[in-house]
Amino acid sequence: MTYKKNIRVLIVEPSNQHPRHEKARPNGSLGPAYLVGALRREGIEADYLDVTVGPIGSDVSKTFFKRVKMKNGNIRCGMSSDELPEIFAKYDVVATSSIFTVQTRMHFEIAAIAKKVMRENKKLILTVSGGVNARSLREHFLSNGFDIIGLGDGENTIVQIVNELSSGKPDYSKVERIAYRKDGKTIITPGHYKKASKFINDQNLSSDVVDVSDPKNVDDTFNKITSKTKIDILINNAGITGSTAELWNYDYEEWKKIININLNGTFYCCKSIVPHMIKNNYGRIVNIASVSGKDGNAKASAYSSSKAGVIALTKSLGKELADKNIAVNAVTPAGAKTRILDQMSKEHVQRMLSKVPRARFLELEELTSMVCWLSSAENSFSTAAVFDISGGRSTY
Repeated sequence: MTYKKNIRVLIVEPSNQHPRHEKARPNGSLGPAYLVGALRREGIEADYLDVTVGPIGSDVSKTFFKRVKMKNGNIRCGMSSDELPEIFAKYDVVATSSIFTVQTRMHFEIAAIAKKVMRENKKLILTVSGGVNARSLREHFLSNGFDIIGLGDGENTIVQIVNELSSGKPDYSKVERIAYRKDGKTIITPGHYKKASKFINDQNLSSDVVDVSDPKNVDDTFNKITSKTKIDILINNAGITGSTAELWNYDYEEWKKIININLNGTFYCCKSIVPHMIKNNYGRIVNIASVSGKDGNAKASAYSSSKAGVIALTKSLGKELADKNIAVNAVTPAGAKTRILDQMSKEHVQRMLSKVPRARFLELEELTSMVCWLSSAENSFSTAAVFDISGGRSTY
């Protein structure tokens, strides 16, 4: 198998698999479209294939409207597996963005087909996946046909991977925030925070990667930090949205994953660091909740419930620490232009925006200004409070 310089990339949206009562949606996700745009901007040939709908110009009556009942009771729509090899054979990289747990099997099928084409045509086809589901299940993805899992910004990652591949002697250790296997071991490369450390050139700045859904990982990381220095500020910002579906159609595993990251992760971090702050008699904790935790969003019951839990946790912990010089507050932003929107359908994003009287998304600078004040010593009185930054959507 040989490498070549002119790499062609195919970003694939797998077949639509959903509970038997939910209607299929014939629109692709924003995330894959962003990836294609990022690649084309760099002069890399890239295409987008939505397997549920089929290639441009295809007869959707044979794909989108063809519903097949699977063994698990779910409904699958899309192109048949025997239609994909001919398409995959034209590309050097086949990549997916895995957001929803329920579609994991579909991603594995895409990788298996790509690898079969690679063997039969004796050409290299690199399989890549990213997104919150692939990151959470990276070992499973690496064991089921994927060569590389992106752990950070998808647009930057896929461009770096293609540039390495086109060099003829790819060294994936140079690519930021990915997981891949070498000699039977999983390698995880560092990310942008290393560059930031060098750029700021501050010997007091350090960084660690922590899985907030793993309490032992959280404790070990905080113990390592506090053995060298103190922690004055904790900002709990890790979170995922998950899929958009009615509660009765929600996948059990995806529900647990959202709660574990958004709510349990906040609990684990607070539980680990609060004793340290009590010992030092100083601390500022800011939990990033959401307006969804106040209002509840339709078809986002898991996310809304997790953020409502964060609000309640904030109020309880703030009252427990009110007699100490430790402030615990939450902010409830409306939708902001971050990659979390890539996890949602276009309709859901537009529905969110339509509820905001200011008729625009929150700018990150607006949110950080509020968080910075809540994290400062100037905030010497407010605690156990929820600070709204929703553009007029919530008025309480």
